[in-house]
Amino acid sequence: MLDRNPFTNTLANAANEEASDNGDFLRMSDILRFLRRYFLTIAVTTIIGVGVAGYIAWTATPVYTARAQVLIDPRISQIQREQVGEAVVPLDTAQMESQLALLRSEGIAKTVIATLDLTKDPDFQFKPKSTWLPFRSAPPQASDSDKLREAVLIFQEGLDVSRVGISYGIDIAFGAKDPEKAARISNTTAILYVRDQLETRRLAAQAGSSWLEDKINVLRQKMNSAARTAQEFKASRDYRLVPQQDRGREAQPSDRITDLAHNAREFGITLEELESTAQTYRKLYESYLLAYTEALQRDSYPVSNARVISTALPPLGKSHPKTQLILALGTFIGLLAGIGIALIRNTTA
Repeated sequence: MLDRNPFTNTLANAANEEASDNGDFLRMSDILRFLRRYFLTIAVTTIIGVGVAGYIAWTATPVYTARAQVLIDPRISQIQREQVGEAVVPLDTAQMESQLALLRSEGIAKTVIATLDLTKDPDFQFKPKSTWLPFRSAPPQASDSDKLREAVLIFQEGLDVSRVGISYGIDIAFGAKDPEKAARISNTTAILYVRDQLETRRLAAQAGSSWLEDKINVLRQKMNSAARTAQEFKASRDYRLVPQQDRGREAQPSDRITDLAHNAREFGITLEELESTAQTYRKLYESYLLAYTEALQRDSYPVSNARVISTALPPLGKSHPKTQLILALGTFIGLLAGIGIALIRNTTA
């Protein structure tokens, strides 16, 4: 039986309109209803994500990172500055990046590998590929150069060098499976870097000494020749009073002195010019001789502007993998996957 009461019909129409208007908005009750309905799906997917993340974190090979620090100090003491003969120039970003590139170079890597004999370390050798096929031939034996190349690549992958803030400090970090090995390699890298700085300065001093020695020999010859020329020119005009019996002999100068006097009069050369030339060569010779002495001092006692300020200790805990981060990421991925599956099921229902 139909209700013909106008008031009742009006209330029913208003309720239907309000329900249709609210249907376009997501209410908290709808979210709670959705979570209660698909709670099991979301929970199972989240647990699976946590389990996979836990398995990855548990089975991953732990890596221990040891850190050493070196300081590049542009300030040199007054005694050292006098020995090296260099001005103190503040280091800029480009110079610091050059030092970082040096630490990452193959030269440092090969020196560390040779010092610690890492080519024989299994951790610095690439693992051969699987030979499960019955008729597959065995891989060829790697040569010494191939082993060194492999060790260099693995070393560079494990090495991490960075500048400490905006300071002159450099952080040298190395990651390895063994904490003792990580500390040993990090310390060796820092020590050999400082030695490389000393060796570079020593070789530069040796090259400078050789060049100065050759230059000094040339200047010595020119200085002696100029001094001899001035003396012979002066002898060609000798007006000293000599005894009567020797006057006849002194009046006959040698052929060289005669030619020198004749050439001097012909080209207008004076005694002052010859003595000035001889004095100039003498000053050049003395300045080069002083520089040569300083170069020998640098060669015998080279000064490095880099030093180790912090040695690496064996780390107490692993740096990789980060278990908490992996578990959090696995939980988040599992939760998102569960919500996605629940939305798909809700849409197709």
